[in-house]
Amino acid sequence: ILVFVFYQFNEPPMFFNKNLEQIWQNESESKTINLEKKQLFESKKSLEISLIKSYHTQGTFDEKIKEEINQIDEKQKKLKSKVSDLIKKKHPEKDTQDTNYIFLTFIVDHLPQGIIGFLIAMILLSSMGSMASAFGSLTSTTMVDIYQRFLAPEKSNQHYWWASKISTIGWGIFCLIVAQFATNMGSLIEVVNILGSWFYGTILGVFLCAFYLPKATSNAVFWSAILAECIVIYLWNREIMAFLWLNVVGCLMVLILTFLLSIFQKSTE
Repeated sequence: ILVFVFYQFNEPPMFFNKNLEQIWQNESESKTINLEKKQLFESKKSLEISLIKSYHTQGTFDEKIKEEINQIDEKQKKLKSKVSDLIKKKHPEKDTQDTNYIFLTFIVDHLPQGIIGFLIAMILLSSMGSMASAFGSLTSTTMVDIYQRFLAPEKSNQHYWWASKISTIGWGIFCLIVAQFATNMGSLIEVVNILGSWFYGTILGVFLCAFYLPKATSNAVFWSAILAECIVIYLWNREIMAFLWLNVVGCLMVLILTFLLSIFQKSTE
């Protein structure tokens, strides 16, 4: 939020991706369009300052000023879209989606050098830490619940050690492939929440079944989770609701279906 506010009063580049910005600055149309971009930014900035002053003096935001700001905002979006189309036309291999570069550009361009290095190091460390724990969890689940139980139940510890290493490499390759597709899904925060919303609600529902439906059988919970997951994916595919609501739907569907399946199983016994 603070970075967003910062760029309301400090002119942002046309593209936060520095490589893409360099390509744009070398285009013949850049000078004319950049001048228009600067004029729109200065006009919007002046109106935003007036809006803040109107709030301090009147206690409310001036609706006329808000409308003018929204009109300029629409013009800025159309200008950015026009530039993106120009880049895609001349450089079709380039991705003009640069949302994930905004925070990194802010760090590099506006923070002291010592802080820049510290923040980038922290970002890399936190990323490596979260990925390491994810790979560890995936490998443990693969080895204990699948490999040792079904594929190789009676092998030596050395065999399991090598199998776990191969499993970790396999999951790493899988995550790299998913990441290549995820880059085309929008901003990183949205992608994480979209992918998470497919599974978080269902997993929470399974845990809640253990607390609030202690008499439910494992088969009922298992099939309820599968059915709930199918419903969640269907709702997401049809875009029936915002993706964050899928967490609520997944959780409730697991609880409801488990309750109904448990009653059905008891009636058939």
